[in-house]
Amino acid sequence: KEDMHAMGLKVDWRRSFITTNYSAFYDSFIRWQFVRLREGGRIKFGKRYSIYSPLDSQMCADHDRATGEGVCPQEYTLIKMRLMELPPELQGLRERVRFESCVLSLRPETMYGQTNCWAPPHDSDGKTLYYGVYKT
Repeated sequence: KEDMHAMGLKVDWRRSFITTNYSAFYDSFIRWQFVRLREGGRIKFGKRYSIYSPLDSQMCADHDRATGEGVCPQEYTLIKMRLMELPPELQGLRERVRFESCVLSLRPETMYGQTNCWAPPHDSDGKTLYYGVYKT
């Protein structure tokens, strides 16, 4: 409210309602309204795709993002591939552990008959991509 006044905006605050403990009367009205709508079959709970913001640790609507408006969740296909050749430092584990890699594809129909999956070289100093082996 103070920020609006500081910017010189003229707002009719008589119609301002807050659905929190600060306005218990209005909050109880909104709760009553949603209960009646749900009982009447007018609203229901369900699942839908949402964009998650790791920066804010919460869901964000399309207009909440500074960039990427109009971007929707995209469906990928996860493909599990067995690793046939291992680096020398992992050769001793071949008898006890099955090594697999998960790759993503937007076009899974192109994966049929694939014989190779190349990964770029890596190092631990962070200059290039770094891959690790994780036990799952």
